[in-house]
Amino acid sequence: MVPSTLTLYGIESRRGSGDKSGPGN
Repeated sequence: MVPSTLTLYGIESRRGSGDKSGPGN
């Protein structure tokens, strides 16, 4: 199964790299 945007967003958010402004930042 392909990881949905929500899934990727959730993982990025969990990482605590930054705010919801940019998951790739």
